[in-house]
Amino acid sequence: PCDAQIFKKLCILRWIYASTLPGFDVIHVGITTQRFQSTFNHGMRSQKILSRIFITASILYPCVFGYHAFHMESLDGLTPYCSSFSKFSEPTMMLNLYVVEGIDVLYTFATLFLWWFNPKLLRKEREEFNLKKTFHRKQSIFAIKQLLPVTFMHLVAYIITLIAYFLSTTLGKVLSKEDFLFL
Repeated sequence: PCDAQIFKKLCILRWIYASTLPGFDVIHVGITTQRFQSTFNHGMRSQKILSRIFITASILYPCVFGYHAFHMESLDGLTPYCSSFSKFSEPTMMLNLYVVEGIDVLYTFATLFLWWFNPKLLRKEREEFNLKKTFHRKQSIFAIKQLLPVTFMHLVAYIITLIAYFLSTTLGKVLSKEDFLFL
């Protein structure tokens, strides 16, 4: 048993942190969508509209998700630590993890497709000697290359999280309480 305990109201800080993380995925999906629009020459107006939609969604989604996941949590009393997983929040947290992981895999493949497709278009457009198109395509390739490391880090982080969750739930079902005390 832990003697050092904090007020449960301080757990709000942990819950805010846990509920804001999916907003970054919404931003990444928005950036990837904008790269698609740019690759296939959609107008600037539609790009601005879609970017504003994704910016708004990256703010609203974490708020709705955080409320839905944590509104049943009690703020009374003391606790030894603040967890974002509880009997009330686990279904919502896991659904969110599955959805975000699926979206993460899709936009990773979309980014890889754009990384492969844009240089192909660049070679074709260089033959046309259109400086505006060539510059636009080179800028798009540069932007995609800048985003690739972050895209892969997101993917790896979510895969590790899913593996850790499945291992912990599997071990929890297989091992008894005495086995956990031994570990």
